[in-house]
Amino acid sequence: MKNIPSLATVVLSLLAISLSAFAGDPPKPSEASKTEKKTTTTQETPKPAVDAKLVAAEKKLIALWNKHKSVTATMTMDGKMEQFGQPVVVKGNGAYEMQKGDDKEKIHFEVTANMTMGEGDSAMKMKTTVLIISDGEFAYTLAERMGQWQATKTKSEMVQIPPVGGEKAFAALREGNTLKLLPDAKLDGKDTYVVEASPTVKSPNMQMKNMILNYDKKSGILLKTVVNNNEGKPMQTITFSDIKLDQKIDPDRFVFKAPEGVTVIDQTQM
Repeated sequence: MKNIPSLATVVLSLLAISLSAFAGDPPKPSEASKTEKKTTTTQETPKPAVDAKLVAAEKKLIALWNKHKSVTATMTMDGKMEQFGQPVVVKGNGAYEMQKGDDKEKIHFEVTANMTMGEGDSAMKMKTTVLIISDGEFAYTLAERMGQWQATKTKSEMVQIPPVGGEKAFAALREGNTLKLLPDAKLDGKDTYVVEASPTVKSPNMQMKNMILNYDKKSGILLKTVVNNNEGKPMQTITFSDIKLDQKIDPDRFVFKAPEGVTVIDQTQM
């Protein structure tokens, strides 16, 4: 990500928040605690009680996802964050396409975002486009800002794309978070499961309190993600709409073609 222009970095950072946000290094044990562990009986941290209703909802959502061969959706994003000590507002829209095949999920994801950094007359405004294409093994990221293009190639698991359903999505959500099933809610006329994800370990600089996710009970698709700051106010919202299931997608949508003159930076060995 360090090779992507700054605005694209902001956009991808906002997207990353909705995936594995709350990623922070757990506090390292002191030397004293290390010594104490050697001389005392090791006690495992008590595991939280299993929420049977959450487990049942998760299984149902995963089963629904597994039935789909393809998913397409329109995505909108509104985000507020701090970058370089300045307030940053990002508004974007884009498209998500997923096709299953050969035990892999191929993904075409693109977003165009407008960013405002700073306030008043000195505010800086920019526009960028980010394209990510994954064939299930490798992922290509293409970012454009002010006519400047940059492309990278990485292993698919190294690129963060907002997951819209399935076992991998819940695995990513559970990484570093404690999940809680909230009361069901209606969203745009659809019945949804509501899941709260709160960070298991929180670092001093972490701005996020939790994430609230709405999953469609009928399709198993994630419809909305809201990331709340420490005051409980939304700092990012990602929504998926105009969802179409099991429709044929042109195979060329999952083939990356770099613009003429743009060199793809290979980061697969990093």
